Amino acid sequence: MKNANRPALPVDLVSYVSEGGYPSDLFGLTKREMIAMNIMANIPWNATKENNHHLYEHAASSAVSMADALLEELNK
Repeated sequence: MKNANRPALPVDLVSYVSEGGYPSDLFGLTKREMIAMNIMANIPWNATKENNHHLYEHAASSAVSMADALLEELNK
């Protein structure tokens, strides 16, 4: 499994299940998704403009590209 697809917040399955948790609860964001989410959260959005769909698509694509670049650099 590539580093980008590993869990962002892994859980010790043995401890989790022994405390009554369910394995299906372990699914969540990957590192790649979490990094991209944080990049998107830090973009200053202008909420007063309408029809910004193209802007949002570009920002999302850029956030994923930046996340990939960071993960690639961390793998060196």
